[in-house]
Amino acid sequence: MCIYCFAPAAAEVTAPSITEVRSQSVAISASPDTIDAMATYLTTGYWQDQGISPHAFAANVIEVNTSALDSAGRAMAWQALGAWASVADLIFVEGGDARGITFSSTQSGAYANARFLNGEIRSAFVNISADWQARYGEEVGSYTYQTYLHEIGHALGLGHQGNYNGGASYGQDAIFAHDSYQLSVMSYFSQTENPLVGASYALAVTPMAVDIAAIQSLYGAPRDTSASAGDTRYALDGSATQDSALLGMAAAGVPVTMTLYDVSGRDLLDFSAAQDGIRLDLRGGAVSDVAGLAGNLVIAQGTVIEDARSGVGNDLLRGNIGDNRLAASRGNDVLFGHGGSDTLIGAEGRDRLSGGIGADRLLGGAHMDKLWGGTGRDTLAGGGGDDLLSGGGGVDQMFGGTGDDVLTGGGGTDRLFGQEGQDTLSGGAGFDRLWGGAGADCFVYRAGFANDWIFDFSVSEGDRLQIYSDAATEGDLAQIAAIEGDDTNLTFETGTLRLIGYTDLAALAGQIDWL
Repeated sequence: MCIYCFAPAAAEVTAPSITEVRSQSVAISASPDTIDAMATYLTTGYWQDQGISPHAFAANVIEVNTSALDSAGRAMAWQALGAWASVADLIFVEGGDARGITFSSTQSGAYANARFLNGEIRSAFVNISADWQARYGEEVGSYTYQTYLHEIGHALGLGHQGNYNGGASYGQDAIFAHDSYQLSVMSYFSQTENPLVGASYALAVTPMAVDIAAIQSLYGAPRDTSASAGDTRYALDGSATQDSALLGMAAAGVPVTMTLYDVSGRDLLDFSAAQDGIRLDLRGGAVSDVAGLAGNLVIAQGTVIEDARSGVGNDLLRGNIGDNRLAASRGNDVLFGHGGSDTLIGAEGRDRLSGGIGADRLLGGAHMDKLWGGTGRDTLAGGGGDDLLSGGGGVDQMFGGTGDDVLTGGGGTDRLFGQEGQDTLSGGAGFDRLWGGAGADCFVYRAGFANDWIFDFSVSEGDRLQIYSDAATEGDLAQIAAIEGDDTNLTFETGTLRLIGYTDLAALAGQIDWL
């Protein structure tokens, strides 16, 4: 993107001059990289490679002079300045102080330079020509706007993402395998110019994940008075926040990429207006596919978005370490809770819900759903449809709902409620309690899976037992069954099965499948 020219000026150094070019894509075998390593290169490594000291403004309040720009240029400059201020402890104010950042459009090309002494920037200059603006657009989402983001990054003390300047090819010049617009606006390479990035071509409308980590290392993170402090709703319809407006651009078909940075509060990513299938990952540093593009939404490191809603397509939602609330919509959706005590809500499609680690609540919705509790004390409810519920590890509660459901307890001390329909209930390992509910239900017991209690076994309703035992067979029922008060106890080589409130052994014999 840029040509950086350096020349000593008295005791100071003049840095950055930048000229945009398009680059070529060639396959490369690059070393593994991380966001932190890439960020350190922006603030330090690039300058060291250029023989220049790292530098930044000493103050967090910086005057800028945009008087030389036309109205479109001024609007883009302030939008880009605001984008940087939203992810770092920076305040930009309009003024004529020569010690701040001065913008110009009178010289050819696009470049920035800064004068600094002992690592402290004394002044910076950004030029993006009128011809540049006329050629590459004059609105947010254009290549000109990305140029403003890039040049302001230089003015604040960031270098390039690799040891290149003025022109580069990925195959010859990339240092980091994931060097592209997807992670840094300071990169020279689009997503499609990097063969290792499986993302759609899109222009950045925010500082990206690496840029955010880098700028915060220089100026700190935003304060709690930031626009993203508190409970924030980010929506594709553009109705909530500035970031929502940017998401709305993507929904309108503008090929943009952005990184979502949030300070605090309980936040919601609302994609209920999405028409295309989305792949949304709420984990910090993760990349998502939204608005029909691949890899165009990044969650910044350290950002915790708690809640998400899917759209009308077949969507994938992944939670994070927080207590997430993930809600499906009309498609056949897949929801993963990961860490935390999560609430996963199915809807109109055939959904698959997996709680992960933590005490989770999984609600299946109207159709045939599959629910996996994972580890922790989980509650699973199938809702409508013929559902498959599996508790996993932990002490779980499962409710089948109105369909013909299959409930499997897993490793803990579980409570299974079939409710309506012809349900199949298997406690699994542990001391489990089972209620079939209305309908002809099947209770599965495996000898060796500890001790299970069935509370509403009814021959008149057509309930059956499926017993898996290597030692006991149909002819052994009289030997293993015993009436104890109002209950029947079946004792196997290891473990027992107790039928609470049931004592008719003669009728029971015809209701057991020995397997």
